[in-house]
Amino acid sequence: MSRYASSEIEASGASVDKKLARADAARKKAALACAKALAKASDELHAFVRACNAVGDASAYRGPDDGRTLLASRCDEYANYLESVYDK
Repeated sequence: MSRYASSEIEASGASVDKKLARADAARKKAALACAKALAKASDELHAFVRACNAVGDASAYRGPDDGRTLLASRCDEYANYLESVYDK
């Protein structure tokens, strides 16, 4: 016979469920915080590109392959993904 009573096993299972629920809640909170930070970073990158354009030197917008706008676009894309998955 097992050295653990069935009630002890069930209690440890409940403990595992609580840990998983806390971990899931922490993941959701972190994902939404990350989405917010990514959206802010994207806004700041766009502001930087606009400021570079205002100066009119070589730092101005370089077209569709400009790394700054690509990064901003990817930040927006991932922020939207995180919100679609975790903001329920």
